[in-house]
Amino acid sequence: MLRFLILFSLFSIVLPAQTIIPHDTTVSGTWTKANSPYIIQGKVSIGSSQTLILEPGVELHFAAIPSPSLNYLFSYFYGSGLGMMEVHGILKAIGSETEPIIFTREDTTGYWGGVIIASKSPRRSIIKHCNFFYGNGLKNVQFAQYEDFAAVLGFYESEGLVANSNFSACYTGGIYAKRSNNLNIENCTISDFGGSGISLNRTEAEVRKCEIKAASNPSGSLVRAGLWAENSDVLLVNSLIHHLGSNGIYFKDNGGLILVRLRAFNNTIAHNAVGMRMFGVRSADFINCIFANNTLNFDPRASISIRMENCLTTSIEYDNRLDLVAGNIKNVDPDFIDGPNGNYRLYGSSPAVDVGYANATTLSLDSVDFYGQPRIQGLNIDIGAVEHQRYLSAEQVHSRFKLVVYPNPFESNLFISAGPDCSGSYQWSLYAYSGQKVDSGSFNASKNKPHVLALDHIGSGLYHLELLNDEGQRAYYQLRAR
Repeated sequence: MLRFLILFSLFSIVLPAQTIIPHDTTVSGTWTKANSPYIIQGKVSIGSSQTLILEPGVELHFAAIPSPSLNYLFSYFYGSGLGMMEVHGILKAIGSETEPIIFTREDTTGYWGGVIIASKSPRRSIIKHCNFFYGNGLKNVQFAQYEDFAAVLGFYESEGLVANSNFSACYTGGIYAKRSNNLNIENCTISDFGGSGISLNRTEAEVRKCEIKAASNPSGSLVRAGLWAENSDVLLVNSLIHHLGSNGIYFKDNGGLILVRLRAFNNTIAHNAVGMRMFGVRSADFINCIFANNTLNFDPRASISIRMENCLTTSIEYDNRLDLVAGNIKNVDPDFIDGPNGNYRLYGSSPAVDVGYANATTLSLDSVDFYGQPRIQGLNIDIGAVEHQRYLSAEQVHSRFKLVVYPNPFESNLFISAGPDCSGSYQWSLYAYSGQKVDSGSFNASKNKPHVLALDHIGSGLYHLELLNDEGQRAYYQLRAR
């Protein structure tokens, strides 16, 4: 008996913690990683005066149904057995880069419903560093006038921030918003979905530095668009939409008194069935955008012209229904590093380099491009979501950076020694010519004892060495490895 008790005690220690949330439960407070995963057995709600905080690393496992309904959406009235969350108060799901918050199904098969945020202003939910998997969406949502939400994350008459989050393997789409405003979607990746990556209906939204790609839902649901918007006011900036078997951008204006416009600045739309498809649009501006290698780059079925300025296309001609303002380039290869495999960085020889719209400050751009690299590197801004990065030779380095880097070319070891007044700590990063980081580290520079970088593991070719001192100053060296 004593042996049995000891074995049982040892076994109970290693059992993972979990918290069961029954169907039709109102929740608030803080959910912790220590009590994770949280098993959602049905519908859970956050009341209008309540807040639910999710700590980094928390996992939410929602009850799943084996297969979607015939019209691709689960009914909101399904009840117990279908996991879903409705938010009338505030949801603060703020993970971290190393400990994201996970929204997924409980079992290894099937799909769960979704999260719908319906928080009236000024209540604003925040979704940051979260991963959503295997969501399906909900139809006939009662509190939203029986609207269908064809996405794993929905917004209804609400505000919100969605940032640094991933949406993957969802049967319908990633994000759906109806009658919402002040909606910011930033640094998100949406892939392998059915429906549309982002759907907006009568909504004011900003979409920045997002990647929407590879819509190949294994269950075969209909893919509509990367960005699908109807009767909405949309700002799309520094984003990549690629490798969709449908529309990159689908925009529709049904008329009426509401503000409907699309402003698309410095985006790359490539390798889709259709680059952009427009219906009845009163106001649309495409500036510094690349439309490349889409089966059909343009399908503007608008009642008025659509402005194109400083854009680049692989098409022989721009569609004659487009209003070509100035600086547009046609019938050229944008010279991506590896577009077919999703690398849309530009070679220095690209015709998109330094030919963007001159007054970039009017375009609501960030100071960095899609990959977080500094935006203006040459005489002018580049066309597309990615800025070609120029590197300085040793002769061009800032005078404060009197570091000696040798030999050049090098074979296995690279030496760095400090000049006058340059001793101190430094961070270094080595980049291939394509812009991909190869290696990085830190060191203390000394005039009497050079620091050695052991680089015998890299291949021959051109590289760029970036040095960063403790004052935030950078210097770049162009090097060749034999």
